[in-house]
Amino acid sequence: MAQYRLFFIMICVFLNACQSKVPVDFVEGNQNGETFQKYCDSVKFRLQKVVDNRNYFFKETTKADANDYLNSKRSFKGLLEDEIIILEQKLHKKFPISFKTYLRNFGKNCGDLFYCGQNINYRDFVRYQKRAGELFENEGIKNINLDSILVFEFHQGYSFSYFNFDKNDNIKISRFAEMEKNPIVLHDNFQEMLESSVSKIEKNSIENKDSDGYFIIIKDGFTSMEYPAKSSGIIPKEIGDTLID
Repeated sequence: MAQYRLFFIMICVFLNACQSKVPVDFVEGNQNGETFQKYCDSVKFRLQKVVDNRNYFFKETTKADANDYLNSKRSFKGLLEDEIIILEQKLHKKFPISFKTYLRNFGKNCGDLFYCGQNINYRDFVRYQKRAGELFENEGIKNINLDSILVFEFHQGYSFSYFNFDKNDNIKISRFAEMEKNPIVLHDNFQEMLESSVSKIEKNSIENKDSDGYFIIIKDGFTSMEYPAKSSGIIPKEIGDTLID
């Protein structure tokens, strides 16, 4: 009888487990993470394609430096899971799924995903939060709770981007700058922000393809750009790369 009773209890437990539903937010969270991962993969492909169709050419640059430069634009490196956890602990925040997926793919090297002047460095997130608090205070913004936002990008020290934390993982990207009365919402979600940046990069790449191009010179660890005047008769795209050993 004891064996039958044990068997009956096990059957009941099994049936209850089958009838119990997985929380909706957990299922949706997994789907959002998978969808956003696929999007990040497409972003990498698109950025690599831009590099393949580059309209700049190396001048007085070693082959090794040129290859390193191109690899930095074509290769992407993210944070490990342990590094993300440590970062969350430092900031006392739980990151949304989309932002964690971004960090896993682009946290350490994002190629040309963002333009010059935009600083998105995970090592500086704590400093970003502090600086943002100072700017809010200096401009008299009192309705923003720093504990409920994450500042992930700074632009030349006077403006920054951040998102609010939401229990449903919905994050709106806002921007604030000195001399502004209030922050403005730029994007409805993180993917929209990335798409805006990638689309601009692709558009500029297509437009630049019709131009004469320009030179990139890498020397002693410094990278500079050279745009020959049209009157000079020097056309970079006709000359191509002039690499040195």
